[in-house]
Amino acid sequence: FLAGHESFAAAEGAMGIVRTANKVRKTPLKVILNGLGKDAAYIIARINGFTYVDTEFDHKTHTLKIL
Repeated sequence: FLAGHESFAAAEGAMGIVRTANKVRKTPLKVILNGLGKDAAYIIARINGFTYVDTEFDHKTHTLKIL
């Protein structure tokens, strides 16, 4: 489940949707919060028990580097 939001409230809402959906799913959804600032993403990840991963995409070589 990809959630592209820039605010805490929208990101929390997206994660709430996933938590509710996962109660009835056989295979749980995973949440990717895209578009958040670094600090916001890190705080939300820590509060909700998610992992914050900083990445860098090289457009020339089409490779994704996990920082």
